[in-house]
Amino acid sequence: MMRRPRGSVTLVGERCTFLPSSIPRDLERFGYTVHFFDSVEAVLDHMRCERVFLTICEPRINGISAVESIPTIKRVSPETGLAVVTAAASVAAAVRAVRLGADAYIPLPTSAGAILNAVAGEKHASSEQPMSLDRAIWEYLNQALETTGSISAAARLLGLHRKSLQRMLAKHGPPMHTPTKQRLTPGES
Repeated sequence: MMRRPRGSVTLVGERCTFLPSSIPRDLERFGYTVHFFDSVEAVLDHMRCERVFLTICEPRINGISAVESIPTIKRVSPETGLAVVTAAASVAAAVRAVRLGADAYIPLPTSAGAILNAVAGEKHASSEQPMSLDRAIWEYLNQALETTGSISAAARLLGLHRKSLQRMLAKHGPPMHTPTKQRLTPGES
């Protein structure tokens, strides 16, 4: 496992609802101080006062392209890692963000560990497996609920019946990773 320095992580987005709540929580568990901002200007002011290890932002913030602000962020704090995290990833947008200086362009669903590894230039750590489909769906439903604040509003947003959403959310979260099947070699039973 890679050694992670302690420091500050900034999350930039519209009320930071673009990330599942587990990501800031996990970043804090890894030892980072997490700050939330709703504009690039606020992040730049913060970066001028405090050393920031990582900035995670969504591509558009309050209708303005945050991707266009990447060179400015890198100029103010060149040592800061920068990850663009989005639910609507496209190849063209990813190429543009990386050309402008982003260290990673990551589609949701993702995890804090995957973001840190991507910014560090590593693929998934050998101990980290992709999130299972059931877990990704459960995280997405919970994110919709956190964003809207009520079961009825979340059900409307997702196009589900309210009772169906309640049943799905009442289940405990499925395992984070798909269990790997052990293969039997010939002669074993």
